[in-house]
Amino acid sequence: MKTLLRRFFVRVARALGILEVQSRLDGLTSRLDGLTSRLDGLTSEMGHIKGMLPQSVRAGDVLASRNDLGAIEIQLERRMELLHQENDFHNEHLSAESRAIRTLVNEAQQNVMDTAMCHTEELVGEVRGFLEEQLQIVRRNVDSVRRNVEAKPAAVPSERMQNPITEQQMIDDALYVSLEDHFRGDKETIRTRQLGYLDLVRDVASASHPVLDLGCGRGEWLSILDEQGVPALGVDGNVVCVAECTEAGLDARLGDLVSFLSNAPDASFGAITMFQVLEHLPFPTVVHVLREARRVLVNGGCFIGEVPNAETLKVSAGTFWIDPTHNKPLYPALLLFLAREVGFASVEPRYSSPIGPDPDLAGLPENLRQVLTDLHQSINGPGDFALVARA
Repeated sequence: MKTLLRRFFVRVARALGILEVQSRLDGLTSRLDGLTSRLDGLTSEMGHIKGMLPQSVRAGDVLASRNDLGAIEIQLERRMELLHQENDFHNEHLSAESRAIRTLVNEAQQNVMDTAMCHTEELVGEVRGFLEEQLQIVRRNVDSVRRNVEAKPAAVPSERMQNPITEQQMIDDALYVSLEDHFRGDKETIRTRQLGYLDLVRDVASASHPVLDLGCGRGEWLSILDEQGVPALGVDGNVVCVAECTEAGLDARLGDLVSFLSNAPDASFGAITMFQVLEHLPFPTVVHVLREARRVLVNGGCFIGEVPNAETLKVSAGTFWIDPTHNKPLYPALLLFLAREVGFASVEPRYSSPIGPDPDLAGLPENLRQVLTDLHQSINGPGDFALVARA
């Protein structure tokens, strides 16, 4: 903090322009001193001439004739006229210098205010960034402590924390794929929805730090990334889905999602995506996945976790429960909170897939339109919510 404040005051001091103002004032003072000296000399000379006139008259000298007296008066008048002209010139010059000094001072004051405001904003931004960085470190440290004191089964995935579909043995792999085909939508529909996330991963993925798609399913997202030249690999516990991805030339691997993530090296992926997966997991596993995702992502890497939007009633009270392998709805605010708590640098929500079009409420009173709009959003609002978190 001391370094930041010292830098701020040095910048303000440079902007004052004190040396330039002082130099102009010193020059003006020197010129005024010269003018005063000359005026004193002329005054002394005038006094001398006036003193000579009475002496010449008393002496009765011929040279003090009327003509000589007239000549002396003319000379005196000329000297006085020159003195006034020179005095007027210096007065005008003094006035011009004064205006210049005032202008310079006003400009210096304005520069000081502008510079102070600019550097104050810059300093505030630096301090805010520093504090946010420290807050993020504190959150990670607190979460590390919290993680260490938790019960071991909740902190480290056990053999039971596997792919929820195979663990629960509610439905076989082929039947589950048919269920998704029927209720979630065809591949083109899902591809269209997922294209909206491409901008989030394009700049953070590379050959050395690809996108990791956990629960890649039928491979819609992997195919989008492949077409766009974005390095990616997928992991899924469903044998049929992995086979379908492999036949399409996509890099998909059969395995337990949580175990694969937990065994990945630190900072090994540019982005991690989980589309319609988190809602299948027990809550302790959701927390564990978020912690591991932050660890595995590179600095600035992106985590995208899309789930059915529990804020929309038709989803949380209806369509969510069609899938027998779903655990429980995950409220958007909860996911945003968890991501912050485990140490992600920034989090933001993304909503998509509205259940129904907005109704035409034109002609209704404003207060009634607002009530009906809120009701529509609660019932037929976005079908999906995505947590977007940056490491």
